[in-house]
Amino acid sequence: MGNPLRSAAGLGEVEICDILIQAGADLNCLTGDAVPTTALHRDLENAQNECVTLLLAAGADPNLTVDKRSPLQVACSDRYSNPLERVRLLCRFGDAVNPPFKSSRLSPLQLAIRAEDTELARYLLKEGADPDFFAKPKSGTPLQLTSAFSGNSGMAELVLGEGANINSRSGYQKGNPHAVGTEDSEMDSDSDSESDLDFYYSGNDEGSEDCLENGAHVNALPSERNGKTALQFAVAAGNIERVEILLDSQAAVNTDPYVTGGVTALKEAARLQDPAVKKEILHILMRAGVDTEILTSQSRNAPLHSFVECGDLETTRKLLEKGVSPNPGYSAESHLTPLQEASALGQKSLVELLIKHGADINAPAGPYKGRTALQAAAEKNRQSVVDLLLKSEADIKSEASHYREFSAI
Repeated sequence: MGNPLRSAAGLGEVEICDILIQAGADLNCLTGDAVPTTALHRDLENAQNECVTLLLAAGADPNLTVDKRSPLQVACSDRYSNPLERVRLLCRFGDAVNPPFKSSRLSPLQLAIRAEDTELARYLLKEGADPDFFAKPKSGTPLQLTSAFSGNSGMAELVLGEGANINSRSGYQKGNPHAVGTEDSEMDSDSDSESDLDFYYSGNDEGSEDCLENGAHVNALPSERNGKTALQFAVAAGNIERVEILLDSQAAVNTDPYVTGGVTALKEAARLQDPAVKKEILHILMRAGVDTEILTSQSRNAPLHSFVECGDLETTRKLLEKGVSPNPGYSAESHLTPLQEASALGQKSLVELLIKHGADINAPAGPYKGRTALQAAAEKNRQSVVDLLLKSEADIKSEASHYREFSAI
């Protein structure tokens, strides 16, 4: 059930609220049938600024978390219009701009970034918002959120300017290049849904620039495994301008694939679908000194694997002509060599190219789900590739693969 103060506050009845407060109403009482809430939270949800001021002046707790959200998080939610005035009120009465870690919602700064509200983000940073704060790995850091936008370089520069760690990772990856910041929207649930991810790619430049200008720490070491850096998110989003801004701010173009769970900027570039964007980002990464080779101990994540697996003939040719080895070992994802992968895909031109550059045509099948090049082509009924491999002296009598005892015969 509700209570009189909460009901009056939700309707913006300032005089009634004042009478109830003078009569001793509990300012922080939690009531409600579905999700219990306070009068202050209800005022903020309904944008009742006069009542917000009255309650705060009377002593309502500006930091009371309800349903995992502080009053400031409610005020910053993008489903409420013109939040800056209410945010200023809350901060004036002592609301903490950085929520406790027990709150799994997006922070006020993350909410401002998601709403593409540069003015609000700038104010929060001025009030001491942590540009590296994230409550849970899944939420993503503020800089990761800005890097997921397609247009607002200003927001990233704003965050970086406040000292955001340009190479930090929230630790969340989950395979989806856009999987960050999904946990606080109108749904405000703790589900694992990634259906809202495209929202973060929607175009906000100005705030990014502000973040950079405010002193972000661009070279701090990442502290967790299996997460993406801001640069990797920007590459995955196909955001050319953001990639350039981050690299200009000394973002690390090369990261240890072991630490990032196999993720690299070059690997994210390989997955881009737009040929023109892909070409431009590859050019930028190459110019910045991205590693096209990889240590032997990390060969399972070699860039060549990524481009062959995507069927990218042009980039594969460029890498091979640059001297990249056609035999980096078995891929961490397909468990095949580049030639075996190209054969399985039926990519005859790639097969010809790899053979021309010295790919081992009779490399044995890998220990897990492996196939020789000939076995891979035969299994998938890639007749033209089978003919090419036999013409190139592939061994038809190679040992049968341990996986399902498959042979080319």
